Amino acid sequence: MKKKSKIVAPRVANKAGYQVQDVWFHRAKAAGYRARSAFKLIQIQEEAPVAKEGLIALDLGCAPGSWLQVLSKILGPEGRIL
Repeated sequence: MKKKSKIVAPRVANKAGYQVQDVWFHRAKAAGYRARSAFKLIQIQEEAPVAKEGLIALDLGCAPGSWLQVLSKILGPEGRIL
């Protein structure tokens, strides 16, 4: 009798350990974002706007850069990211 294999979320090894490839991972890649965390900033912005067009923002940790992608769209051409 064969053993049934366990169902495990697909993972891709990277330098930080592993990355779960869930629905948000695939949506981020389809939308052109570097990581799924971009959707978290979009959600925060919808619920309680933290950035407005034309402001200056300071990003202290920019890896992998998905927040920078979203923030640059929110701030527009007049805004700056340092």
